[in-house]
Amino acid sequence: MKLRRTIQIIFTITLILIFIPLLNGCSLAVEDAQDDTQDKMIGVFITEEPLDQFDDDAYLKEHTRKLMRTPESVAGSFGYEAPFSATINRHNSEDISDWTVEFEGVKGHKFFVPTWTDKDGFDCQYTYSSDGICDSGVDVMNTDQGRETKLSATLYTTPKDNIKSYDYCLNQVYQTADGEIYALPGSSFDIDAEHDEGEVMSIHLDDKTEYWDDQKKQEDKTTVTVRFAVMYEPVKITLCQMDKENKVIKQEIFTPGKLPETLHTEKDTAYLLVQTEKNVPDKKAIFSRKLYEHEDYDSGTLLETYYSQDNGVMEKQYTEIVWGK
Repeated sequence: MKLRRTIQIIFTITLILIFIPLLNGCSLAVEDAQDDTQDKMIGVFITEEPLDQFDDDAYLKEHTRKLMRTPESVAGSFGYEAPFSATINRHNSEDISDWTVEFEGVKGHKFFVPTWTDKDGFDCQYTYSSDGICDSGVDVMNTDQGRETKLSATLYTTPKDNIKSYDYCLNQVYQTADGEIYALPGSSFDIDAEHDEGEVMSIHLDDKTEYWDDQKKQEDKTTVTVRFAVMYEPVKITLCQMDKENKVIKQEIFTPGKLPETLHTEKDTAYLLVQTEKNVPDKKAIFSRKLYEHEDYDSGTLLETYYSQDNGVMEKQYTEIVWGK
């Protein structure tokens, strides 16, 4: 398997959040494309512990003579990280949406978009996004010069009384020409758990591959932006159904993460007031409120709320609001 490192990695800090609609798309596969054998970056795998993969064979092949001559002359192993292969399970199905991709034995947050060829000969990009990946977006643009894929997502952590910081490793995920998927061990960093609510940092990754198609030079670009932010832990969510006179018709209190999949409102509900109580360590609780108006969502509404997982990472829950008539 031919490995290819990213051409350019850029780390930036930004306070601007850009949300792009999620997209799984297909296009007709090109049969006569030539020299399209470079491994392509397709996303990231965020872990709390380093993958600790090391290519012993490559390292020894490069340094055998030096080690035999003066063992102490060889220091460091940068550039000899070994790939961590993923397991692709098709579950005896031709439907790509049934396929799963796992890095067995490693806990982490997946966010990548591999390209598969379906039974009808179309190239389809399918998004794999695990718990903890929020506000994700995938934008794919095909042109005469190639394809450009932009991925973006946010990972929210919540301050805990007994946690000072969260450690993460941003591992880049690649796909080979024959469909294999692997991750390369990436850089480690920590997020200050005592930071105020809001974005802490943003990491931007770039990758580019070139190939020839029908005697034309093509270029595929992939960019991945991962934002790391702090969100105070929600402890109580109150839903108030309000009429046109701003009077409460019905009030319900939920534990974050325990809201129903579908919420049917009363007939005279004009809007829904959602109040979230958040716990701030060593301080008083704070409240955030959001309105969902009936007239704005005649066909239905998706209510978005958050809850904290055991590892301190926030997860988003969706509840469909069906307006009473």
